[in-house]
Amino acid sequence: MLLKPLILGVSIDFGLLSIALTLRFIIYPLYQSWISQKNLVNEKTIVEDLEKTIEIRIEEIDGSDHYKQYLKI
Repeated sequence: MLLKPLILGVSIDFGLLSIALTLRFIIYPLYQSWISQKNLVNEKTIVEDLEKTIEIRIEEIDGSDHYKQYLKI
């Protein structure tokens, strides 16, 4: 009579163990790789946006007609 609760307890323990192992060895590594890929994509878009930004300044020197041009890439 005491065998049925023991089997039920063992099966619940195995179920919880399988959930824990699935989370630790399958879900967590996938999550970590997804986060690292997401960070790389964000860094690439930031670098691409910076590369596309060009600043051009034209300044007059001492009131003369000569102009200085700055091209900042």
